[in-house]
Amino acid sequence: MIRISVVLLTIVLTGAAVVGRALGDARIPVTLPVAEGGGECVMAWSKPGVSFVPLTPGTNPSSYAFPKVSGTVEVDLAYATDPVNLAASIRAALAADGGFSLTDASGHSLQVSDPQVSLPSGESTFLVKTSADPSGTRMSIYVPSTPPSLVPEVSTALLPKLKVGVPATKVNATQDFADALNSAFGPGSASAGAWFATCSGSLSS
Repeated sequence: MIRISVVLLTIVLTGAAVVGRALGDARIPVTLPVAEGGGECVMAWSKPGVSFVPLTPGTNPSSYAFPKVSGTVEVDLAYATDPVNLAASIRAALAADGGFSLTDASGHSLQVSDPQVSLPSGESTFLVKTSADPSGTRMSIYVPSTPPSLVPEVSTALLPKLKVGVPATKVNATQDFADALNSAFGPGSASAGAWFATCSGSLSS
């Protein structure tokens, strides 16, 4: 079982001029580029004889960081005072650096990197490389047990600013990722549908 906690995901959005126009429009979403951001995952999955190494170290030995985030966020700021509809209007397509590798003494390996995440679904894909597939295959390694809740807040002092909290959400291993782990490190390493991650974070403009 893998348990991952995303303890930080902060995104600064640009395009203030476009946002300003959106405040005067009714129900017209705007798409903003992600200027910067970051995140971190704390990993709890382990198997005897398998070593975990972060591609970009996090704040503790069992974590790995996402130092760079890019992508776009779509939001309808006409709902600035309506948190429910504001949350429902958010669409984000994000990509990041970072990941981790797993290896054993026999030379078997599995590397997870280059996440791509969609909101509000919380669905994501990663590039997964193994000893048998060194060039890698992009796959969904987990799916949320329920879509993550988005908790948005807009402040309009001077320039509009958007902040979106993503509370902790359980995610379950996909069949493809369980198969990759079992192929790399032996049967029983992972089970499809098993809870192995808890993800949370925040976005801010």
